[in-house]
Amino acid sequence: MKQDGTPIADLPVAYLLGPEECNDDATNFWIFSPKGLERLPSRAGWTVRASFTSGDTQASNPSDLDHDERAYVLAESGAA
Repeated sequence: MKQDGTPIADLPVAYLLGPEECNDDATNFWIFSPKGLERLPSRAGWTVRASFTSGDTQASNPSDLDHDERAYVLAESGAA
């Protein structure tokens, strides 16, 4: 959800983090909405075979370690 309360889960978007955002972890670059993460592999020529999320799947928040959520995607290359 955007800071103004606009829901973004159904929009194919991503947010580019600053180095101090996301718990001061400079190795995190992007936060994707579910639809944004779904679109990324298909645009790169991959087919998603499975996906799941873990962590706080109800109230995730990238700036709070207690509400961390991770997404995992198993994809197959279309280049074979």
